[in-house]
Amino acid sequence: MSRDAMAAAKPRAHAASTSSRRKKEDDDNADELVGDLFDAISDGNAKHVAFILKEAKKVHTLLNKKDLQGLTPLRKAIALSKAEIARLLVQHGASPNARDPQGLTPLRKAIALSKAEIARLLVQHGASPNARDPLGKTPLHTAVMMGRRELLAPLLVSVDSSVNVQDK
Repeated sequence: MSRDAMAAAKPRAHAASTSSRRKKEDDDNADELVGDLFDAISDGNAKHVAFILKEAKKVHTLLNKKDLQGLTPLRKAIALSKAEIARLLVQHGASPNARDPQGLTPLRKAIALSKAEIARLLVQHGASPNARDPLGKTPLHTAVMMGRRELLAPLLVSVDSSVNVQDK
């Protein structure tokens, strides 16, 4: 390789090295904060959750981390009925359609737990009312089967949920 070619390659190598180091630092930041985030969710401490989300260098990475049960921060907030925290998480980019280890969406879990406020929030932030669970059921099917008609079916129908979809 000529000297000119070597000189031209050095800045690219340095930029790649710097980028790689920056990514590792961002990932380390997320790893450090994930335990604190799950603790704050468990404690129902919305202010601490907001602080952690503000401090995170890569919020998206943090929001996709999973606890020992395979739950994301959003799914943990739903499981613990923490609507205010769920709101913070989706406002910061938590996916309302990310599936848990059982293949269930956050909306499906909110319906199963009769959490109308959280279900409404998820739909407002893009949760698919037509997403099927591993058994082929939509959130509307689940609401009806679980006797949650009065609570959630009108919500799902009003947001473009397909009422004619058949389960398997």
